[in-house]
Amino acid sequence: MKSADLKYKHILKIPGLVVNDFPLCSSPEEFMKYYIAKDFNNKSLQHDIALFKIENGLTKDVLKKDLTIKYCSSKAYNWQNSILTEPISFGKYSYLLHNAIIDDPKPYRQTVKSLVKNMYCWTISLARNKFKIEKFKHSEILSRTT
Repeated sequence: MKSADLKYKHILKIPGLVVNDFPLCSSPEEFMKYYIAKDFNNKSLQHDIALFKIENGLTKDVLKKDLTIKYCSSKAYNWQNSILTEPISFGKYSYLLHNAIIDDPKPYRQTVKSLVKNMYCWTISLARNKFKIEKFKHSEILSRTT
């Protein structure tokens, strides 16, 4: 482990963090689009319905509120909170997530990057008042707003 990563040592091995703890729909908007359209054959939607324990037949407003509450109490969101002791780049986030996931075999780095991209979208959509993303020419930084 690099000395720069020692401050993250406590979060690298969160017990039981697996790929299935993360949303697979690219954003809450995509989730809601599939849910409202009743596209229950969509594998990402099926996964996220099970992950967040979403009931059938919710209205769009109730669904968004329920999704916000359940996302913000999810294992993935809590893990993200644990690494955001300071602003963090997309690359560093990906690196930390890849090392924290205990799946065997480890997911491909491309899979991890997709999970990070999804987390960025879900976080900005559902926890906008707590986080912000700064975009630069070739990178992005996720940080807390306060």
